[in-house]
This record gives sequence, C-alpha cells and structure tokens, in this order.
Amino acid sequence: MINAFVDGRMRARLQEHQLHPDDIDYVVSTHGHSDHLGNNNLFLRAKRHIVGTNISHRNRYYVHDFDAGK
Repeated sequence: MINAFVDGRMRARLQEHQLHPDDIDYVVSTHGHSDHLGNNNLFLRAKRHIVGTNISHRNRYYVHDFDAGK
C-alpha cells in the first residue's frame, strides 16, 4: 500500500520505472482522504491534480450530483 505515510515507497516505485516525481504530468485521486492524497505533494510540477469528490459523515457515504451544479 502506498499512502501519505510511506513517502519512500512512492519514490521507490517510481524509480523502478526510471521515473522521478517531476516526470508526472497528471495525478488522479479517487477521493480526498488524507491517506490517498498524502503523497500528492511529491508531484509539484504536475499539470493537473484531479481529486474525486465525496460526502461522508461517520462511515456513511452519500451520493450527490455535483456535475448538475446542485
């Protein structure tokens, strides 16, 4: 698992593919939990950071039609 608390693992996985964080143009995260976004700070030169939206409260997740502008 690669998350906010294992910065070294993310860098190691990139190096396995001869990549550096500056080589990444797009960062996509399915949702905004800190354990999923935590290493996004490695990709400061990325053109776009795309983060999915969710609404949650105490382990309950709610669907909302954000695309409709509601």
